[in-house]
Amino acid sequence: MFKKITKGFRVVSVLLFLLITGCAQVQFYPAKTDSAVNQMGLTSTRFYRNRLTSVGENSYVAIVPVAMNNRTMKVVLEAGLRMEDKNFLSFTANNVEVEYVNEKGQKKKCVVNPSQKYSGFTKYRNHANGEIYVISPKVLRSAKYFAFKVNVDGEKHTLHYTPKSSEAISDYASITIPDFSKPKMQLKKPKLMPKPVEIEPVRTAQQEQVIQSKAKVNELASNIRSTIQDEFSKYMENLRATQTLSENTQADVTANMVEEINAEGKKEYNLNVKYEYAISKDVLNEKVLNIDKATDDFPAGAFKLSTSKAARVTVTMLKTTIEEQLKNYLLPGRKVTIKISGSTDSSPIRNAIAYDGSFGEINEAPCFVNGIYDNISVSTKSGIQTNEQLAFLRTHAVREFIENNVGPLRITENKYEQYANVLPGLGADKRRVAVEIVVHDAFENQYPELSSKNSTPISAIRCEVDTLIPETNMINENGVAVVIGNCRYAHLNHVAYAINDANTMKEYLTKTLGFKAENIIFATDANSLKLREIFGSAENHKGEVFKRVIENKSDVFVFYSGHGNKTIDGGDAYLIPVDAEDNQKDMAGYRLETLYDNLSKLKAKSVTVVLDACFSGKGFTTKTSASAGIKMKPVAPEKAAQFIILSATQENEQASWFEEKGHSMFTYFFLRGLQQSSGADKDGNGKLTYRELYDYLADPEKGVPYYSKRYGTIQHTPSVQGNMQDNVFVTYE
Repeated sequence: MFKKITKGFRVVSVLLFLLITGCAQVQFYPAKTDSAVNQMGLTSTRFYRNRLTSVGENSYVAIVPVAMNNRTMKVVLEAGLRMEDKNFLSFTANNVEVEYVNEKGQKKKCVVNPSQKYSGFTKYRNHANGEIYVISPKVLRSAKYFAFKVNVDGEKHTLHYTPKSSEAISDYASITIPDFSKPKMQLKKPKLMPKPVEIEPVRTAQQEQVIQSKAKVNELASNIRSTIQDEFSKYMENLRATQTLSENTQADVTANMVEEINAEGKKEYNLNVKYEYAISKDVLNEKVLNIDKATDDFPAGAFKLSTSKAARVTVTMLKTTIEEQLKNYLLPGRKVTIKISGSTDSSPIRNAIAYDGSFGEINEAPCFVNGIYDNISVSTKSGIQTNEQLAFLRTHAVREFIENNVGPLRITENKYEQYANVLPGLGADKRRVAVEIVVHDAFENQYPELSSKNSTPISAIRCEVDTLIPETNMINENGVAVVIGNCRYAHLNHVAYAINDANTMKEYLTKTLGFKAENIIFATDANSLKLREIFGSAENHKGEVFKRVIENKSDVFVFYSGHGNKTIDGGDAYLIPVDAEDNQKDMAGYRLETLYDNLSKLKAKSVTVVLDACFSGKGFTTKTSASAGIKMKPVAPEKAAQFIILSATQENEQASWFEEKGHSMFTYFFLRGLQQSSGADKDGNGKLTYRELYDYLADPEKGVPYYSKRYGTIQHTPSVQGNMQDNVFVTYE
């Protein structure tokens, strides 16, 4: 009899509870705050007597404690999802975790019995109710607070419960929740997605002014280049007419407006003037036996300018053009970077070459030696013992000439960068110098809107792909990722948004794709040594990636944003490290074929390679810019089964950027494609395949081809290779 009365009382209680929850306006009570609550980050817990409710923009969740003893805690979970008519439809919550804070204030996590996690769901007046059991007697005796984390179709709720609920009641507050007394709605799960953000940027008047001014400055730089090159050609003709210079030497000078990133991370519009020379291809093709007599380069072991006709012509033309065409840009205090490269061949120095102290005793002079920052010392006592010392002295000869003979550079704030390179092979064609003059903020007087002082740091440019990062339940326990953003190049144009690309890609890897942060190898401005350390070399594939991969278990993801290039004959393609010199990109670059070979040797579960390589041609010499695209060679069959390669361009195309969004064009659309609201998941099944992602990227009306033409620097279309195109890349549910 007692059991029947108890059972009847419980039925009446449930009916009363449902009647109360049918009201449109319900009173809630905020919980008190103490140190334990603060430690959990609880700031908005609300109680309705013993009921916990969280109401979000698109859904709500309520948890009602029903019973608790020394073995279990039993609760009822209900959820609602907002429909277009502003009503709520019952919905089953998922991914419930239970946490608590013990008496010592320590944050702990309860063990949820998986078999009973969603037991006994029923539908009554459009409620979806279920029970959660937590089996942990020790926890129940020691816990001060519990936290239930619930994900309702993408919207997260956190509800907090204290066994001593009476201690949590204080001031009243009101909030409106749905009226469940209304007639039943159709029980159909809606497709809830965030509203997509418009791609088209809204340009401010200042941004429009910058675009117009950039066009004018480009035209101005073009006129400077034409004037300098005309004078240079006349000067060279006179030298050849008087037989002062041989026909075999081809000297060149270029001038361009270049967008670069300064030390503060702000965009600068600089005037870059580069002076260099090369031996004629005809001479090289004829295989001259004594190439020293066929060129005007430095003789073996020489470093003074007086010993090289080509070097003398270069510095003479430098002095003339700076004093006549560039002096108006070299104002007092203006920052100027002077980059001097000196090279030599690999001919061994068997006995020390005498050093007569032309530049004094050189002790620990800073220099980039074969691409690595180092110091060089040369003394009259020990002489010249290495090729690196010899190459450095050639740069020092040019520096001394500039300091003593070029007047306009005496009033500017100059920074010298000296590069000593020992090139493989033998011959005079490898013994030469080159000079690049970078006038920072060269046009700010005529066009103040282009001054870096008025510029926003690149890292501060944020758009929807940086802020609306989807968080999924994907877990890639053994996944290994490499993210590289190469921005600041020593001898090439900077890739302005490469670091932004890399930083945001890293966030998507952890939040969307489920990679562990500690399994992501992250590098910005990677030099040639760093690339070999990460991926290994052609001789030894066991780099940092190899050490982290678990055979047949690890998914490998590689992302690269930066410069790329291929050889002049259209052969091998390369990733370009930041220390590569303009005329040595193929020697200093990291071959894509080596990258693919080494990745295939990892025996990984799968390999995804995403290449946003900038092949704009700017900053490259005129001899290579015509072929400054990347040729994607077909992946070998043994690699294709586990490979997918997504690249920013097709063969021989150039990549661009989306300035208003603060990203490279391809990376912007790649990240946007990972957002569920983008529509890349065409069938709407909550699973994004590589094929769906590529179709989104390459869409001629809504993807990279259209927007690179409209907002970028040049139109291009992404490419894809590999046999994993139908594999699922992202799972959203």
